Amino acid sequence: MLVMSAVHAPEAERLASLRHYDVVPFLREDVFEEFAELTARIFSLPICLFNLADAHHITTEACYGLPDVMPQPRAEALCSSVVAQNQVVVYHDLTAATPTPTDAVAIQATLAKGIRFYAAAPVRLANQHCIGTLCLLDQWPREFTAEEQHVLQCLADLVSQAIMMRHHCHTTPGLGQTHWQALHTHLHDEVSALGALVRYLTTRYGNTIPVAEEVLHLVLRRLADLRVILQKD
Repeated sequence: MLVMSAVHAPEAERLASLRHYDVVPFLREDVFEEFAELTARIFSLPICLFNLADAHHITTEACYGLPDVMPQPRAEALCSSVVAQNQVVVYHDLTAATPTPTDAVAIQATLAKGIRFYAAAPVRLANQHCIGTLCLLDQWPREFTAEEQHVLQCLADLVSQAIMMRHHCHTTPGLGQTHWQALHTHLHDEVSALGALVRYLTTRYGNTIPVAEEVLHLVLRRLADLRVILQKD
């Protein structure tokens, strides 16, 4: 298991942030399905999930490649480790992982579903509280480099920015739903354009594992453009 730098937050404050930003109603919008598909395609992986962690369960609010995902008890979900540590977590091969008291149940539950590779980045709000994860899954082991982890965290950060910008629009006089819808449309167009770029790059460079540095560099440049869109008032 590989991890990156951590920022911890008390659970009560984390749950308060989940409620404050009205996250669950927001996730009915299709932008998160588009982020999940984009993330899976960038890394040439079959499954990507955007999960939320409430007090007792991990619930999937957007997914690509895995239909009808039911809520899981937090003890049975590897995403709980990401939420608890507030950092990127990678299991290159779950069959070779050394279980600990905090993840043993989740490892067995995940292996029982035929999953051997797991990588996830925390979705953190402005106060650094982690409300969920953007995670990748595969039935086969794979390498996942530090550079790939960085790109995954950038994608999770964009999900966070979208949540916070939606809240900002709905709580700021003069903005409201109209402004958010215009921003949402712009975001949809840019995500679609980036998806087209990823398809082109996959054709040019192939489905290399790990993803070619040239591809990651171009993706990061376009993700920076998305950040600019989500920073506009």
